[in-house]
Amino acid sequence: MEHPVQIHIVRRGAPPGEAPKLGAPMTVSAPTLDGLREAARKAIEARGLRVRAVSFAPGGRLVAYGEERT
Repeated sequence: MEHPVQIHIVRRGAPPGEAPKLGAPMTVSAPTLDGLREAARKAIEARGLRVRAVSFAPGGRLVAYGEERT
């Protein structure tokens, strides 16, 4: 199954309360729902980001937060 991921990027060293910026859209695929989360983690790391969180939001949206490494 394929599923879109809504990714938010946290600026490295950002002060608490600073809003993350919306990242470029991406789609991941896996045979199971749990597999989609792992696929999202790998895709985020492939973009050079540190994974902060990956979860399903209400309504089934897959939402992720990644932090800049540099």
